[in-house]
Amino acid sequence: MRIFVLSLPKDSDKLERFRADLARLLPGCSFAIPEMYNARLFSEEQLASVYSREGALANYGREIGKGEIGNIMSQQSVFASIQGEARACALIFEDDAKLGPRLTQAMPHIQEWLDRHAETPVALLLTQPSKYRVWGSGPLGDGRHRIARVFAASGNYGFIVNAKGAQALLELNTPISRHPDDWAYYHKTGKIRVCAVHPFLVGNYDFERARSNLSAERYAMWQASNSDRPVRPAWPLRLRRAVSSRLQRLFERLTGVVVVAERSNDGLES
Repeated sequence: MRIFVLSLPKDSDKLERFRADLARLLPGCSFAIPEMYNARLFSEEQLASVYSREGALANYGREIGKGEIGNIMSQQSVFASIQGEARACALIFEDDAKLGPRLTQAMPHIQEWLDRHAETPVALLLTQPSKYRVWGSGPLGDGRHRIARVFAASGNYGFIVNAKGAQALLELNTPISRHPDDWAYYHKTGKIRVCAVHPFLVGNYDFERARSNLSAERYAMWQASNSDRPVRPAWPLRLRRAVSSRLQRLFERLTGVVVVAERSNDGLES
């Protein structure tokens, strides 16, 4: 399994921390840094060749930032490098990923699981999803972890994609019109199976994203788009939505769906 780390030259301190963690938990493993694209330097013609502004507006009501477009392009270069190899897998990290100690024992079993699902387009999250179901999940095979179905997740700081999954993700986001961590959408298309290892194996050194290169840009665009939104709908519609939301939460609770209100590293070290 090839390992890739998304990291900018200016973040050498984060990269060295990641390098030390990887050497401690997966000794002998090396990683590559894919080409890191800076879409902020693109001309309008270059940007239009890889990005659909209309698609992003239709999907989210706002554009995707140029910093994130560059990040997506870097991921897609990894996807493209493995999509033609029948049993290839790529383990992709961001340089602020915090690796948990259970990763050492889990990785051989993860590789075996991926080998058994080589013909299925798969993205396997090592991070904590925001909504998932443990009931009905399958054992990873190490006696500790399970493979859970994911309903919602955010973050791209630790996941594995196989060759067929890489091809599916490229097809679903070319030209770019989706965030790279829109896992709920990718799963709902039926073109890729999005799962997660439970309990999760990879956390983050900065969940508040204070030093994130992309979060500030995404938040600013979210704020700008919200300022242009129409007034709130009339109370009957709001009431129907509230009732529907409560029924949905009740159904999820009865069927074993776990909802994570706020991600943290709690439990990562155990």
